[in-house]
Amino acid sequence: MYAPWHDQKLIPQVTAFFSGISGSDAETKIYIPAGVLDPLADPSELDRVNAQIPINVIKDTRDLNVRIVTFGTILEAVEEIENHYVNSKRRLANYVDEIAKCGEHVHHLRIHTVYGGDAFPAPFMFLGHILKALNQQSTFQMTSGRQLREYHHIDDDVIAINTIANSAAIGIREISHGNPIELRELATTIFSRFKQSSRLQIGAISDPKSEIRGRRFQAPLEFSNVSFREASEGCIDYLKVCLAKMDANS
Repeated sequence: MYAPWHDQKLIPQVTAFFSGISGSDAETKIYIPAGVLDPLADPSELDRVNAQIPINVIKDTRDLNVRIVTFGTILEAVEEIENHYVNSKRRLANYVDEIAKCGEHVHHLRIHTVYGGDAFPAPFMFLGHILKALNQQSTFQMTSGRQLREYHHIDDDVIAINTIANSAAIGIREISHGNPIELRELATTIFSRFKQSSRLQIGAISDPKSEIRGRRFQAPLEFSNVSFREASEGCIDYLKVCLAKMDANS
């Protein structure tokens, strides 16, 4: 339904869709989680979905007294990382930052790597590749694995997101817990737990030129009462559920 909302000509359609919303003291919230995550997707599609659609929704709901929550990636904060996906999210973030400075009630939340829920991990993601290798009992080749990642269970992030969205803060915020893990440690723990350590080949692939190494993000003060589960155990539990579903469907 919202796929064509990037088109400025459809502003009346967007406005009409949200016309029934009547906010009070910006308590009514519109979350815009839609996005294309694959950096190899068509650049024009990435920009349409990740940037232009949420920008148009923000513009078309300005008179409704609502709070808008958009979503980005923590990779926006790493200047060395450049790809079409990250750039589309940066364009949205820059727009949100600009209007938030003018007092508009809008958030742009930079998200780390999320897992959990009913869906399988995306095939192009690290956990997606691991799941395929575990399921097929095949060799898993990876880089040196020195990259740092924060892994967040979706249920924990929902609590964190609502904590920020219900606060007085506006503009760009980072949904961080401050406890990253090296990918090599995560992979080693996972393959060991599934008794497939011999299939893990660390260093078989060259490291990417731009990555997050040695950088840790700080958890916002608002998260003092938010509990985030430990990455390795959380991912292992999630992969067990995924593998069970795959076995049931085979």
